Amino acid sequence: MPNNKTVTLYLIRHGFHMDDKLTREGREGVEKSAKNNLMGKKFIKAYSSPALRAKETMEIILNVIGSSLKVECRKGLGPDGDSLAEIKSIAREVALDAALSEERNVIIVTHSQNMLACSGECPTMPTPNYADIIKCAVEVGEVDSLSLTRITLTQRIPRG
Repeated sequence: MPNNKTVTLYLIRHGFHMDDKLTREGREGVEKSAKNNLMGKKFIKAYSSPALRAKETMEIILNVIGSSLKVECRKGLGPDGDSLAEIKSIAREVALDAALSEERNVIIVTHSQNMLACSGECPTMPTPNYADIIKCAVEVGEVDSLSLTRITLTQRIPRG
């Protein structure tokens, strides 16, 4: 009998910046948003654009939520990257990783144009013989001065 698992991707736009470094306002906005929206959630993976402003944003988020996750920088999440393809790749990797816990929350810090590319499409890819995506929901919004898109994928996974 199959069971269902949910993968939730939290796409967060980096904080306000000048010359690729977060401003004081940017750092404060990231901290406030993390406290209000991400506290209490258990994250299993963290991905970031290689841009300094994105890496600084991720560092603040992980500090606020008390996480020691290792951040994986992906060029595809950068300002000139193919974000939709990269996010599909991340979704597929997390969905197929049988060793991961039931709760699969993933933080992704990227750029506004990448958020727009993902806002209208679920990043699902066929995963034959393993995971059947049975539901996908995309929520897009502005939260505490940061853009936050939450993509939730529910998958049916055969026992075995």
